[in-house]
Amino acid sequence: MGAVPGKVYFGVAGWSYEDWRDTVYRLPDPPQQPSLFAEFAPEKPKPRYAPDPLVFLADYVDMIEINSSFYRIPSAKSTAAWAQKVATHPDFFFTAKLHQDFTHRSHQDEILAQRYTDAFCPLKEAGRLRGILAQFRYDFTDCFANRLLLEWMHIRFGDFAPLIVEVRHRSWQEPEALQFLLGLQATIANLDYPTARDSFDLKTSAGGDAGYLRLHGRNRKAWFASDLPPHETYNYNYSDAEIDDLAEQGETILSDVKTLTIVANNHYRGKAVSAAARLKAAMTHEQVSVPPALLETYPDLRAIARPAKP
Repeated sequence: MGAVPGKVYFGVAGWSYEDWRDTVYRLPDPPQQPSLFAEFAPEKPKPRYAPDPLVFLADYVDMIEINSSFYRIPSAKSTAAWAQKVATHPDFFFTAKLHQDFTHRSHQDEILAQRYTDAFCPLKEAGRLRGILAQFRYDFTDCFANRLLLEWMHIRFGDFAPLIVEVRHRSWQEPEALQFLLGLQATIANLDYPTARDSFDLKTSAGGDAGYLRLHGRNRKAWFASDLPPHETYNYNYSDAEIDDLAEQGETILSDVKTLTIVANNHYRGKAVSAAARLKAAMTHEQVSVPPALLETYPDLRAIARPAKP
C-alpha cells in the first residue's frame, strides 16, 4: 500500500549549494538546427540555469528545511521573499533550524530569540512555517540543565511554531526522557545516520501527531572523521535497497502519526533531491518529477521519473 497523499511530505535541507548549480539547476540546452555546412556548425550553447533556485526547486519537492538560520538569522525581508517565491504552490511549506547559539551554546537569550521570531514572522503569517528544528550535538545528554533549556525553548518558541527536536544521544531514548519531550509538545525527529554505541536510533514513532524523519546519509567514514572537508559528511548516495528500507520505516512511522515529513540532508551534488524523489516514488508507487540536470547526473533516476511536459 502506498503512502497516503497529503499525509507524507518529501523535502530537502537547504537549497543554496554551489555544487547544485550543474547537478540540479542547470536547464536543458535549447534545440539546435543542424548546419548544412560542417565548417559552419553552431557552437555549443552556453549553459543555462534556473533564474531562481527556490522557485525552481518548489516544482520538485513538497517542503524545504531552512538550514542557513543555524548560522545566521535571516532578515524578515528575505523570508517574505521566500514566501512570495512559492506562492504558486499552495501546500508548500518550510521548517527552520534554530540558531546554533541556542542549541550548541545553550544560550537562553531573549533578545536573540525575539530577533529569530521577528525574522520568520512573514513565513508564519503566510502559513508557510510548519516547524522550528532544534538540532543538538551528539553529547547533548538527558540531564537537568538540558531539560531546563528545552523547557525554555518550548516556552519561547512553542507558540510561534511547532517545535521539532533532534537529539543524538541515546539517553533521550529512555521512556521517561521521551515522555518529557512529548510533554513539551515536541515532535521527536527520527534519524538516518551513522551511529555509535551511544547514538539515538529510534526507528519508530515516539508519539505525537507528527513525524519528522531526517536523512543524513550513511557515510560512516566521513561522519566520524575530523580531517575531511565538511561536505564529505553528507556525500552519500543511498542504494536501492536502502531506499526500500527507508520507505518501510516511513510507512511504519506514518501508521502512528497524522503527518510525516521526510527531509533529505545528504546534500552533496544534489543527492538529497535524488533521495527525496526516489523515496517519494517508493512510498507512493508513482512516478515523480525530477529536474532534468539531476537525470543527467544520476541516470538511474529515469526509472522513476515522470515524463517531462512537452
